[in-house]
Amino acid sequence: MGAMKSKPKPSRKVYTTKPVVEGERVVWVCHDEDGDWQFFGETYVCEDDGRIIHLGHLLDQDESLRQVLHMPIGFAATRNDETSGWDIAPYEEDDDDEED
Repeated sequence: MGAMKSKPKPSRKVYTTKPVVEGERVVWVCHDEDGDWQFFGETYVCEDDGRIIHLGHLLDQDESLRQVLHMPIGFAATRNDETSGWDIAPYEEDDDDEED
């Protein structure tokens, strides 16, 4: 199991996307191997749509995100929509996602 850290503070900067900042529901959360947090919606985005914001802004939009903030490093959570529960499992980066 990944290394456990305390829950991130609302002032913590996290990675997300322009659609999520504009109100799209988060359906995928990752606490990656670098210890960073990533929050993505359903919309496919390009690199230009990436955003760094305070976690507190996302929590203001969706309190259910608090349910996954206990995840250790190396885990990800997914859900089908805002009414679904979160499924948490170890995260393995695809070869396509890695930088050359």
